[in-house]
Amino acid sequence: MVPSVVSLLASHTEMAAQLSGAPQVAAVVVDANGEIIAEFTTGEATVDSLFRIASMTKSFSAALVLLLRDEGVVNLDLPISTYAAEFETVIGLGPSPTPITLRHLLSMDSGLATDDPWADRHLDATDADLDGWVGAGLRFAHPTGTAFEYSNLGWALIGRVVHRVTGRRLQDLVTERLAKPLGMNSTMWVSADLSAESSVVAGWHRVNSQLVPEVPLGDGVIAPMGGLWSTARDLATWVGFLSNAFGASPANHPLSAASRREMQQIHRSYPGRSITGAEGRARAVHGGYGFGLNVNHHDRTGWVVWHSGGLPGYGSTMRWIPGGGGVVMLANVTYAPVTAVGLDLIDALVHQGCLANRVVSANEALQHVAREFAQLLQSWTDTCADDLFADNVFRDRPRPIRKEDVVARVGASGNVRLLGVEAISATTGVALLLVENVVHRLELQLAPIGPPKVQAYRWLT
Repeated sequence: MVPSVVSLLASHTEMAAQLSGAPQVAAVVVDANGEIIAEFTTGEATVDSLFRIASMTKSFSAALVLLLRDEGVVNLDLPISTYAAEFETVIGLGPSPTPITLRHLLSMDSGLATDDPWADRHLDATDADLDGWVGAGLRFAHPTGTAFEYSNLGWALIGRVVHRVTGRRLQDLVTERLAKPLGMNSTMWVSADLSAESSVVAGWHRVNSQLVPEVPLGDGVIAPMGGLWSTARDLATWVGFLSNAFGASPANHPLSAASRREMQQIHRSYPGRSITGAEGRARAVHGGYGFGLNVNHHDRTGWVVWHSGGLPGYGSTMRWIPGGGGVVMLANVTYAPVTAVGLDLIDALVHQGCLANRVVSANEALQHVAREFAQLLQSWTDTCADDLFADNVFRDRPRPIRKEDVVARVGASGNVRLLGVEAISATTGVALLLVENVVHRLELQLAPIGPPKVQAYRWLT
């Protein structure tokens, strides 16, 4: 166990407890496969204590919908009224009628109005309540398919569609087809289902300076947006389930790696913004919403996938590097500011080398063209150049000019050594070349067809 990971986790978990006043906080750092690297808790909590995870539930519901899509049970792009006739009147804003689809709902692209305060107090609503809301008319903030707008009510519509096409509640299918196969036996929709020896963490809310017990709402029609209970240990497994879909050999899980990666792609962008962590440092972020998950690019950390949760009594967050490790933090006070703390924590873990961004290894094709380019630098021949470069290269810039540039770059000695290749992707890399005791960086881009040849190159240094 790396001491710096433990110390960073401990300091940030204690910060979360102090900022929120939460009696109990449980947090873990995990690797790309969901194995716990470090854990830290406050109060009586353990990594096996049960907290309500609120909107982090959306990723579970989205995964279930994609599983059904993969099996041909639903189509993401058909109107939801195809599956639930009672939603025929659910039509988005716009100059012409725009039926709502599952894709719109999963990606926060439906235009339905943001509803966090209202939805958080209707978690136990009934099917009759949902029918009444639809009958009364749903409110839209934007024309459908034009802008990000966070809607919890949309996940009640998703739940109804799943119920209509399967005859089963979405909640029961999430448990049966995702949580149980992954060994997440402490992830459930009703806390009373937990075994007697396990610990359910009571939720609290703050009234002035006093903590007051919060009675959790039941498992109702809006629960697909935020009703799950889980533990830090189980959520470590969930983070691994999603993150390792980007690995070289993604694990064999209930949902295909391709569909898990699809969840973690931007399907509806939102404006770039500056966000500030609990420690006060601002950072530039842009990105959008995938399916039940946020996908952001940070100015220093790179790509991060995440979701937080807040319900009366609880606050939670999970975030990870795609194909890399991540963090989970759970607290038992209403809307505890663990999102800001988790942001600082994963930044610190990456910057101090405790968590690594996903590394793309240079394949043999990139290695080959880098070796050939180093050889050409050492001793130019037209034959070698023709073997190395695609047919566009000398049409883009004449051969004599390119040769002159190479000779000038190397100098009289012709002493060139390839130190290595840094891959940007499977077809683009940076060759590190030692020339006259100076390291030069040369970006190489492979042609899209045939044997590996260079279609473009440029000197970075």
